[in-house]
Amino acid sequence: MRHRLLIGLILGCLLASGAPAAAAPPEKPRAPGRPSGAPPRFDQTFELEGEEEVARLCAEKLQSGLPLTAIPASDLLLDEIALHTESGYYTVRVPLIHAKGRIERLLWDADTIEEVTTFIRFLQNGKIKLVKVKGFDDAFLPDVKARVPTADLRTCTGEGLTEALAPCRECRVIEWVFGKSAID
Repeated sequence: MRHRLLIGLILGCLLASGAPAAAAPPEKPRAPGRPSGAPPRFDQTFELEGEEEVARLCAEKLQSGLPLTAIPASDLLLDEIALHTESGYYTVRVPLIHAKGRIERLLWDADTIEEVTTFIRFLQNGKIKLVKVKGFDDAFLPDVKARVPTADLRTCTGEGLTEALAPCRECRVIEWVFGKSAID
């Protein structure tokens, strides 16, 4: 009991004397332009993430109305096909011989290894004549999106929205188009 009283008395004297506290380091001045240490409120974060979701849904809607891009199988580097596996799912990556616009590589998703081998076999045996891909990502170009009015994003109408779509470098295969001797 005496120790506690003595410690409390010493701490009280130190605080009353104005001595600097040893536990807290001195504050550094903030660099100009740095955000304050307080995180944004939950409702502000939710609102910002909600706006991003509205933009993503609008980009998806616009993209679904655009025609698919056709790429002949002869434009594919069939010797450099790669397979990416993650969590039991497969993604076949097929590079193009020469980039078509911004498209450099095609991606095809499969659930089973049998689907993967069938797709690769059809490509390498010339059964697939061409593939059709979505030519855009499910997002807007960041610099263009900043200039698009929020009302246009919410209604998903406006002149500049289609031009604001971001072209993809790795595009997802949506359709296979078979040649005359497709299935033997």
